[in-house]
Amino acid sequence: QNVWTQFHHLSFWELLWVNCLKLDWHEARLYASYLVEQSKWSRTIYSYQQAAIMLMNDDLDDTGRQTIERLMKDAPKHKQRIAGKSLPMEKFICKKVARYFAQNHYLCLPAVELMFVWNTFKVLGKNYRLSDSIFRLIERQMKQLAHRNDTYELDNQALCLLLRGACYRQMKQPFRALQ
Repeated sequence: QNVWTQFHHLSFWELLWVNCLKLDWHEARLYASYLVEQSKWSRTIYSYQQAAIMLMNDDLDDTGRQTIERLMKDAPKHKQRIAGKSLPMEKFICKKVARYFAQNHYLCLPAVELMFVWNTFKVLGKNYRLSDSIFRLIERQMKQLAHRNDTYELDNQALCLLLRGACYRQMKQPFRALQ
C-alpha cells in the first residue's frame, strides 16, 4: 500500500472529479484534502481545488471559511517554475486567487469552472442526469448574479454563459449553446 503512493494520488484525483460531477462537494473535498496533504506534484493546484470545492457548499461555518482563506493565501506561495517557465494552470489559479480577494472573498462557480478547464465536461455528455444537475446549478447561479452588482459582474455573467453553453453542447443542444 505504501509503495504506490502516486497511484493513490491518481485515484484520489479521479475520485475528486467523479464526486464533483455528481455535485457531492463533501466527498470531493475529502479527496482534495488528501491531495493537499499528501501529494507534492502541485500544491498550488491542489490548494485552490480544495478551496474551490469548499466554496461550492452553501453551509460553510467559520472553520470552513478560515480553511478557504488559508488555502487561497497559500496557493500562490507554492507556484513552481520548471526550466524557467511557470505552469499555465498555476498562473490561471494565481489570477483566480487574486480575483477571489478582489471580489470580497467570492468566486462564481469555481469548481464547475475547474471541471470545464480540466475537460471533464465531456463526461457529462454520456449521462444526461449529471449534465442536467450541473445545468440547473449554473442557471441558479445566473439568477443570483442578476441581483449582484459589483465590478466583476459582467465577467461572472460571461463565465456562467460559457459554462451554460458548454453544458448545452454536452446535452446535444448545440443551437441553444450558440445563443
